Amino acid sequence: MIILDTTTRSLEVDLNGAVTTNQLPFVASYVDINQSTFAMSAMSSNTGASNNTTAVTLVAAPGATTSRVLKYLSIKNSDTVATLLWIQVNDNSTLREIWKGTLAVGDTLVYVDSLGFNVLNSSGQIKTGSGISSIGSSTDNALVRWDGTGGTAIQNSGSTLDDSGNLALAGNLVVSGTGPHGLGGAANATNQFTQSGTYTGSASTDNALFQIEATLNVSANAFGAGVRIVPTLVEAGSGTHPDFASLRVDAPTITGGAAVLTNASTLKITGAPTGATNNYALWVAGGNVKLDGAQILNAVGSATTPSYSFTQTVGTGMFATTGHVLGFAVGTIGEIVRFTAGGYFKASNSGTYHGATSSYHEVYNDSDTSSVVLNVKHAAATATNQNGIDILLTGDPNDTTRFMLRCVGNATERATIRSNGGFANYQANDVNLCDANAKTNISIAPDYTDQVERLVYKTFAYKESPDDETLDITAQDIEEFAPELVGEWSGGMKSVKTYRLQQRINSVVPRLIARIKALESRLN
Repeated sequence: MIILDTTTRSLEVDLNGAVTTNQLPFVASYVDINQSTFAMSAMSSNTGASNNTTAVTLVAAPGATTSRVLKYLSIKNSDTVATLLWIQVNDNSTLREIWKGTLAVGDTLVYVDSLGFNVLNSSGQIKTGSGISSIGSSTDNALVRWDGTGGTAIQNSGSTLDDSGNLALAGNLVVSGTGPHGLGGAANATNQFTQSGTYTGSASTDNALFQIEATLNVSANAFGAGVRIVPTLVEAGSGTHPDFASLRVDAPTITGGAAVLTNASTLKITGAPTGATNNYALWVAGGNVKLDGAQILNAVGSATTPSYSFTQTVGTGMFATTGHVLGFAVGTIGEIVRFTAGGYFKASNSGTYHGATSSYHEVYNDSDTSSVVLNVKHAAATATNQNGIDILLTGDPNDTTRFMLRCVGNATERATIRSNGGFANYQANDVNLCDANAKTNISIAPDYTDQVERLVYKTFAYKESPDDETLDITAQDIEEFAPELVGEWSGGMKSVKTYRLQQRINSVVPRLIARIKALESRLN
């Protein structure tokens, strides 16, 4: 096969000397193949004649992205004397001779793709010179090889092709050309090499379409691999490529009979090697790892032997137990976080929990160097967007036995915000910041006696607790003479700033005592 695959590569004929009477006519036929799709884009021919010692183009160079394949060439010696000529490839002005010989008068040099060059005499017979010499003996089914460049001697071969079509090579198999090539069936124009056909494996054995069992003696300080794939992938001049990959493995198509198939996978790694300092079943030495599908880790682990770990710190990683617990561990501590089978979150600085399997979320701290168990911080730039912890009881028990928040010291309940909104604590322990150094604009309080005199205490029950009678004032009564003590509650309801009201009542007491003493003095 003669291929011209660049825009500067053509095929020429040249004569050793000037003809005596007639130039040598020629006919050349060729096809053009697109280098990207490997599809045939054109077929054509060229005719002409030699020009003495000036090279004449038999097949011109192809266009860009095109390979021009010579299918047929004939050059007849129409001169009256024998002529020495040669066929050469002009590779951008570099001349490369590919055939040279002398044609007798009436001889024709013929090239046919897949058959090569032959010389026909004036009767159309192939000229063989002195004929092919015998080698005396040969190996049965051996492939015949040429011995030397004379074209008349053959030799025996260690490679064989038996009657069943089995090819056994004694050396290496070298497939030349750009392809496409096929094994076991027709070649696929989208691939350089395609293995096709149907293979039936042996019973009760591991069957494969392709298997490597060779032994590789790795040289000193060298990298060793069973298969190494290092392609060069060239982008097209336009359009969009969905992705490039050195190795692409598509999901197998599974068909067939009634056999039970337990597991199937696109890629299976049966285990890690042994013998190295570090042994891995799969090693991604660099770059990001993208996993679009669900990941299933079949290894059951523990806090000391994680199912998924990091080599930087031994014992640091993620693990799953047979009890459906998902945990995270740190090598120097052990377990620090777990999700129970019930979906409850547990966090601990030491792996110890108040209730490791209990049905509640938990944050546990037993460190003497840490005075706080949990710190909640809202750092929004806008203060009006900041709130603290939101506790929601969807059933709204609204009683004194359930709670929103409970504070327990060892076994003693110290303070509780009940589900009905009540606050239970040791009142004697209540404190308010009262230091004068923390205050400003200090002055004698106004006389609030007239406001206190207008207070009307009423008995009532809240609508949500109709059986729980209490004694207090209403916001609407206070709003008539002290609106600054009335605020907004959720849902448009009104509230009373009871601490400020109590302080006004307290400020009236010394004034009333002074008045009483004044009256007593007048009576005395």
